[in-house]
Amino acid sequence: MKKLLLLGITAAALTAAGTAQAAAGLGLRGETGLAKTPIAAALPPLTLAFAADFVASDDVFIPMRAEFGVIEGLEMGGHYWYLDIPGDSEAWGVNAKYVFPPLVQNLGLAVGGHYREQNIGDINNNGHDVYFVATYPVGFFVPTFGVMYESLTGDNDESDVRFFGSIVFNVLPTFALGAEIMSASDKLDDLMYGEDADDPAMWFGARFMPLGGLTVQAGLLNYADLGGGPEDFEQFVFHIGMQYAFGFEQ
Repeated sequence: MKKLLLLGITAAALTAAGTAQAAAGLGLRGETGLAKTPIAAALPPLTLAFAADFVASDDVFIPMRAEFGVIEGLEMGGHYWYLDIPGDSEAWGVNAKYVFPPLVQNLGLAVGGHYREQNIGDINNNGHDVYFVATYPVGFFVPTFGVMYESLTGDNDESDVRFFGSIVFNVLPTFALGAEIMSASDKLDDLMYGEDADDPAMWFGARFMPLGGLTVQAGLLNYADLGGGPEDFEQFVFHIGMQYAFGFEQ
C-alpha cells in the first residue's frame, strides 16, 4: 500500500485541436499528449507550457517538463525528472513534434521524437526514439494510434518497435477522461527494468481545466514506481498535478 501521495503544480499545453482541448497536456517527457504517449496536436505558435507531477512511488519522483510552440504545428521542449532514489539517478531529455497540415478533415498526423539521458539506480536507459501518430476525433471521443521506433544506447545497445494508442472522452469542454496503452518489448524492457516486464505500459486518468490555460490532472500509471524493486515496476501508482500554459503576443 503506497503511503506517499503528493500534490503538484505544473503548466499545461493548449492544443490546436479544439475537440481534444480538455485532454491536451504535457506528457511525462514533454510533448503534447497523455502520460507516456503523444497525440497529433501541438501547442499554438508562441505558447509556452510548464508541467510537473508528483508520483506516489516508494521514493520521491517528480517529473517536470516544458514545451514551446515554435510555429504552426511545431513544438519543442524537454523534461527533467527529480528522482530521490538511492544510487546515481538522473533523467532528462529533449523532444520535438511536427503536426502536418490537415489533408483530411479532422484527421491529425504528426511525426516526432525524443532524446534522453536516463540513469535510475544501476540501470542505464540512455536512448532515443522517433514516432508517427494519427488522431481522429469522432464526436466526444478522440482516438489516437501510433508506432514508435526506440533505441537504447550507452551500456545497452538494443532497438525495437512499439505500438501505442489512446482514447479520450470529452465529458465537458473543460473535463475529459482518458486511457492509453503502449506495447511491451522483450528487447528493451528487460534492459530498462531488469526483469521480464511483460505488461504493456498503461495510464488511466482525467484532466480538468478550471481556468483558461490551467489544467488539473490525476491518474494511475504503471512503470512509474522507479524507486521500488523490479517486482514493483508493473504495479500501478497514483499521480496528481496541475499544468499551465500562456501565449506571447505576436
